[in-house]
Amino acid sequence: MTKSARRTTRNNSEPGDRTVATSGEIFADGTLTELVAPADNGKPALLFWNGKRVRIAPQIDHLRQVYRPLELEVSIRQAMRFPRAARPYASTKALFKGIANLFERYIGLSTPEAAMATAWTATTWFPDCLSSPPTLVVSGPDMSHAITFFRLLRCLSRRGLLLAELSRSSLLSLPMALRPTLMVNQPYLSRTITSLLRASNYRGLFVSGNRGAVMDIACSKAVYSGMEAGADSWGDSALYLALPPGRSDLPPLGVREQDEIANLFQPQMLMYRCRAFRQVREPRPAAGRPKSPNGEMAHNLAACIQGDPDFLQTVIPFLQRQEEDALARRSCDVKSALVEVVLAQSHEAKEIAVSRVAELTNALLRCRGELLEYSGQEIGWTLKQLGFYRHRSGGGMVLRFSRETRLLAHQLARHYGLTLSAMDGCGDCTPTQVPTTQ
Repeated sequence: MTKSARRTTRNNSEPGDRTVATSGEIFADGTLTELVAPADNGKPALLFWNGKRVRIAPQIDHLRQVYRPLELEVSIRQAMRFPRAARPYASTKALFKGIANLFERYIGLSTPEAAMATAWTATTWFPDCLSSPPTLVVSGPDMSHAITFFRLLRCLSRRGLLLAELSRSSLLSLPMALRPTLMVNQPYLSRTITSLLRASNYRGLFVSGNRGAVMDIACSKAVYSGMEAGADSWGDSALYLALPPGRSDLPPLGVREQDEIANLFQPQMLMYRCRAFRQVREPRPAAGRPKSPNGEMAHNLAACIQGDPDFLQTVIPFLQRQEEDALARRSCDVKSALVEVVLAQSHEAKEIAVSRVAELTNALLRCRGELLEYSGQEIGWTLKQLGFYRHRSGGGMVLRFSRETRLLAHQLARHYGLTLSAMDGCGDCTPTQVPTTQ
């Protein structure tokens, strides 16, 4: 039997029961089901996409199973927006342009910022297709303006849910089988919750729930961090957007405007999901990915922008600027500096004393404004954490540049995104990869 996506919640009351309660399925034959809200505002129905057209029914019989909508709490049905149908759009370019215009009009974002917000919105429609749905960290001085931004996102994103005061218990009590788009207004989100959200944001990873159950809670998230950019907590695993202050000349985003936007774009984005999910799920060769050091995040953004390569090009400069900020943060990170030192020395010597590595690392960090000094013992432990094996000699601990050590140094340099110069004659070097350490 063909297996469907893991989001299914089975409700087989008796052996042989073919009924499956579902929040949506992606099938191996290229079809899918999706929860929709019928026009009469009754219980959710199921939309079925057969690859060419859609139909909506109370239940779907497919691949020897009968699928019916997952039962939802009334409060969840009221808090989330579900499209009533899937409707065609003129073109992907026109669809994305229309969404970007909304971010410019109601939030006052610049054109590049609006393009990035649009690209992130597109990823929310494919959380079950991406290995790690991108997180958006929003900063700014005006919380009310951030809430307006979240309200607009809720009109455009898949299953948006606005939350405040998120804790582990409240997170695990949510209907995560829906793979909602969480929009969290919590400027002082604890490091414990941030760590949980980061570590669990990979499809197929589970966290422990209640009564011995486990849950896959990977989903799209937007988090308002107040005036804190959040880079120290989220690192390179998130996109960052600094909201401008609200302006008096921006039009109001009232309930009527929100309903109009959602009624127009939710069905179109659902159709976009139906048409594009197979391409989004396909692995992309490295040659087809955008030239950005952001790695998986850039790949996920690019994968969700199907049919409009020009729009993708408007997003890449934003990613590159974010990567420059990340490199600046990493420049004072001891592990990144240590890799620079080891890589430079690996091309010049057969071995080096750990005490000398400590001297060079501290000197490099001082040049970058870091005042903290690391001892030889601390550097030795950091080398071990990075995977470098040290050896004891008559003069103390040394790092020997074996073939494996040199290869590891090059791999770590690529991992940390170091923009360095290639060394002639080194087969492991790629362009812009070898530092010069004084």
